[in-house]
Amino acid sequence: MKPNVFTLFAIYAIAFGGFAVAALGGYAVGQMHGETSGFGRDHEFILERIPRALGLTAEQREKTRGIIDQARPELLAIKTDARQKKRTVIDRAMSQIAPLLTPEQQKHFENLQKARQDFRNAHDKLQVALKASPPPF
Repeated sequence: MKPNVFTLFAIYAIAFGGFAVAALGGYAVGQMHGETSGFGRDHEFILERIPRALGLTAEQREKTRGIIDQARPELLAIKTDARQKKRTVIDRAMSQIAPLLTPEQQKHFENLQKARQDFRNAHDKLQVALKASPPPF
């Protein structure tokens, strides 16, 4: 019996849909935990994975937990500092670009800048709210 085109299309659509849901779900979980670089993971994510990946004993997990907890604030400070430095460089570049634009371009540029600022404010509010709430699982 020869498979019909509709059946093959349905199978591919279901497979692709499942992949898309899984990818978006993983991204959303990463966002809930404040993991925003790369593919929804931060570099410190490796510190969380090592104890599980190595199959550590309870005693080893307890010792590594202290080390990881000690490293976390330093990593957060580095991330915050880097974010602020990037914003400073971007703002400086934008202020140098603005005078080169025509009046019509400047108006559009201002709208883009406002949207960028609104996005930044919303992101900051989201991070504060996520830190205030416990993880979902």
